[in-house]
Formats: sequence, structure tokens, C-alpha cells
Amino acid sequence: MSAGLLALYSITFFVALWLGFYLLARDLRKRSLRLTGFGLGFYAAALFFEVLQSFSPPPLNRIIAEIPNSFIYLPALFWTGTLIELLPEETPNKGKFTGVWQWLVLPLTFLAVVIHGFYGFSSLFLAGIVVFPLAGAYITLLVSLKRREEQYPLGLPLLATIFFGLAVGLALPFTWFPRSLVILSIGFDLLCLGVGIAIFDAFEEGHRLAEDMLRSFITTLILALLFSIQIAQVVALDSQLTFGIITLLFSVLASSVFVSTFFNHFQNAFNQLNLIGLRGVDRQTSQLKTAASVVHRVNPKINFNQLSEADFHRLTRKAISYFGDLPRLASSPLTYFPLVTQRLAERNARTDSLERAHELKSLLSESIQRLKPPGNELFGTSDAWRYYNALYFPYVVGLKPSRRYHPNSNLAEHERQALDWFHTQVPERTLHNWQTTAAKLVSQDLQDQLNALDS
Repeated sequence: MSAGLLALYSITFFVALWLGFYLLARDLRKRSLRLTGFGLGFYAAALFFEVLQSFSPPPLNRIIAEIPNSFIYLPALFWTGTLIELLPEETPNKGKFTGVWQWLVLPLTFLAVVIHGFYGFSSLFLAGIVVFPLAGAYITLLVSLKRREEQYPLGLPLLATIFFGLAVGLALPFTWFPRSLVILSIGFDLLCLGVGIAIFDAFEEGHRLAEDMLRSFITTLILALLFSIQIAQVVALDSQLTFGIITLLFSVLASSVFVSTFFNHFQNAFNQLNLIGLRGVDRQTSQLKTAASVVHRVNPKINFNQLSEADFHRLTRKAISYFGDLPRLASSPLTYFPLVTQRLAERNARTDSLERAHELKSLLSESIQRLKPPGNELFGTSDAWRYYNALYFPYVVGLKPSRRYHPNSNLAEHERQALDWFHTQVPERTLHNWQTTAAKLVSQDLQDQLNALDS
């Protein structure tokens, strides 16, 4: 392999791995980010083994040569899961699609990849296993979006097309082009893919993206160059690329990307080790660091008067879902809602991100309380109670209706009654619909308060 081709592979490896880790680091709990990140990670791994086989000694060459041929199919597998995750919530049978992919397609494809690596059966067969579920998810997504009255944001059909075209390009063995050209030409699609998913996530969360993404890339690039230049000096002195040097180069690149993108997660882990026995201090320190890491994503100059009703409802729904997670709530644009700023000023409180999150939490709690029917009862099951119950008990109290056995045994009697009612009377889809409607009522209440403040 020539030095120029090695450089192209190294750059593509670095960009793919950074995009994957960046998406994972944004929020590990989001399936769409997690699956896309895993797909990019496996693509980067395939690139690494593609390069390594050119420098591997004969005993290892046969083994290593089959690894990229198998790994190259895995990105399409994870992107199938991502397309299913991007289906609108109201899509019929979305849960079944997710279950089929998770419990059937995922293990079956991994098994086929392992068998392909050891026995080398037809690549077209493996490509079919990967591409057909992807095509089904792609068609389902387009049909679901076409049926929506409200246009889905950010050209999601175009993003889905990138998913589909990229995965097919990875899976099908286009032997009439040089292999290196086919693999490296995917670099541009990878950039579009990673950035597209990041833009979609930032849109959903109401975050700024460009500054955060640029900061992460520059920081990671500087760290990678700092160590890679030292390896380049060794190669310049020795004038020879070996199996060990190539392994070291890509290991340094991967380590630099990993440490840079997950730096805040490392800090929180070290805090837990260093502050054993000081759980209160540990929790506060972790919250402060997490909030500080997301504060640059929030746009403090957002004009809520110019937001559409749908956008404001989406932000309110997200904020309610983060009710019990203060650092994530601190990343909500609603922390700069005029009512939050006014209430902080009235009590001469600090205006940092955590204090804004606390105030937003209080504001949301008050709006949720307004959904409660009049009277002294703490819980009811009539239609008048359903929207209050749908938000108050899962988010304010912290009940988990999806769990059959609740971890908190210190529940009040009315909370136990509510939990039993959710388990026996309220299907998961019904609860989701109630929460969506209730969140609209809360967002309308907030808008009414904003209008009263402006007048």
C-alpha cells in the first residue's frame, strides 16, 4: 500500500470514528445516535483491518483479510435499526418492527457475519441478509412520512436515502471498481450521514450544533495530531512501515478520538472514584460538570415569540421527559424562557445553567399541577384525571409504568394505586397518546403565561 493511499485511509478512519464517537457522546441513551455511532465505528474498524492486511505477516494475513470483508456489512445492519427508530411515534407497529430487528435481524446477521468470516460463503447472500431488512425499513419510513399531515423536519426522506444508498454501496461487491476507490468514496456519504443525524438530533432537542461539533472536531484533531506526528517521526527515521507501526498509528488515532469525545464521561467516572463516601458532593460535582458540558449547546438568544406552536410543543415535551434528570434539563432551550428569567430575577437568584434548570422544573411542575381536577383527592381514574395522571406520576413522582416491579418501595398509598392503575388499565400506547396531549396543554399554558407577561 502506497503512502498516499495509507494517508487517505487514515483520514477516512479518523473522520468516521470521530463522527461515530461524537454521536455516541451526545447522548448514549438515544437509540438513533447509539445505532448510527455503532455503524460508523464498525466501518472504521473495517478500514483499519483493510489497511492492516497489507502489512500483516503471512500467518496473520489470511485471518485479517476476512475481517474487513465481514465488518463492512455491519454498518447497514445498525442503520436499519436507526431507520426504524426514526419512524414517527404514531407509526402502526413501530414497536413490533423494533422487536423483529432487535431479536431476529440483529442476531441472525451477526451469526451470518461470523460464519462468513470463518467459512467465506457467498458475499451476495450476506449482502441480501443486510440489504432486504434495510430496504423494508426505508420503504416503511417513506410511507409513514408521506401519510403525515405535518411535514417531518430537515428532509428526513433525503437522509433516509443517504442511509439506503450508503449501506447498499457497502454491502454489494462492486468488483468492476478498485476496492480502495469504492471504500474511500463512501467518505463523503459518511460525512453527510453523521452530520445529518446530528442535525436531526439537535433540531429535536432545540440545540445549537455548529459550534459544538466544530469544537469537538478541532479538539480531537489537535489531540490526534499531537501523538500521530511522533509516530510519523519514527517512520521518517526508520523509513519503513511495519505491521507494528501501522497498528500503533491507528491505535493512537482511535485512543485520541475516544478520549477527546468522551472526556466529560471520564471526568464523571473519576469523580465517582475520588469522592467515594461523599455521595452528595459526588452527585453535585457530576451534575455541575455535565451541565457545563451541555451549556454551550443552548441558544440563549432564542426568540420564543417567533417559535411555531409545533416547535414550542416539541421543546416542552422534551423538557417534561427530562424532568427527573437535572443535567439534561439544563440543556433545554426552555431554561431561557422569559418566565424563567423573570422568576430568577424576582428572587435575586443566580442565572447559571443549573439554577435555570431548577426554575424550569418548578415552572413545569406548576403547569402540570394545573391539569389536576379540582378537589382534595390525590388520585382519580375518571377521564378528567387522565392527562394529569399521565404527566404527574411518571415524571414528577418518578413512577415507571412500564416496569412490573417498581424499585422504590417507599410509595405513598395514592402512588401505589396510580401504579397499579397504569399496570392494569392503561396500555403503553394509550399512555403515550395521553402524555402527548397533556404536554400540548402544558405548552399552551406556558404560552398563555408568556402572552400575559408581554401584555
